[in-house]
Amino acid sequence: MFIIPAIVEAVVAIGTFFIGKNRPEDLGWNSSEEIFDEPVEKANVDAENLTKWEIFKKYLLTNPYIWVLCVANVFVYIVRIGIDNWAPLYVTEHLNFSQEAAAQTIFYFEMGALIGCLAWGYISDLLKGRPALVATVSTILLPIGIIGYQLGTTEFVINASLFMLGMMVFGPQLLINLSMLGFVPKKATVVSGGLLGAFAYLFGDSMAKILLAKISDPSKDGVNFFGHVLHGWNDTFIIFYISIVIIAILLGIVALAEERRRKQVKA
Repeated sequence: MFIIPAIVEAVVAIGTFFIGKNRPEDLGWNSSEEIFDEPVEKANVDAENLTKWEIFKKYLLTNPYIWVLCVANVFVYIVRIGIDNWAPLYVTEHLNFSQEAAAQTIFYFEMGALIGCLAWGYISDLLKGRPALVATVSTILLPIGIIGYQLGTTEFVINASLFMLGMMVFGPQLLINLSMLGFVPKKATVVSGGLLGAFAYLFGDSMAKILLAKISDPSKDGVNFFGHVLHGWNDTFIIFYISIVIIAILLGIVALAEERRRKQVKA
């Protein structure tokens, strides 16, 4: 189960290392701006003569929108991992579903994620590249799926809610990465993606696994949250709702900045 996929992945990775290229220019083509008839951004020109450390300081370390996106991604992972990891346990402990029904919950969540990634990316393209705005909209729709997941008692309602949650949560999951690319030059794309991923897994993933486990586990004392002790499965949903509000606010801030940047590029 682990070794065979790892071998396949290693073969693909090694092949891509030798075959893949980083830029159209590496294939002897024109730049992407020339191919798609887009303006050359000043940041890309300025970054050509800067070192990696200078790029990191100028475009990442002192860029407030990069940090806003990193924090937003932490809360996206709390919702995503909190559902993805704990759904089978939730439906067996709280709703007394069978092991077979519990295993199917992940299938519906991931199928929703697959369709959501394609749909939200397509919608962002239709809006001429507004990933933060589209991610904000998908985040605002998340509570519909959360309510169904929290209040549902049948397999149909739970699986339908998980399918919707997969669609909605993978809006910001996908588009936060794309939005970040609009705030850094091309030479900083790899390190910015690494920074985003580091925040997601060091903080978001670990909080979803440790914090939510501590809240939902009946044998634990729960978590004190501003004087209120969160304890039990229903209280885990409070964390989801709080996370959704934070994500929507932070992505809304970035969406406004995205619009200002688009106007500056056109000017």
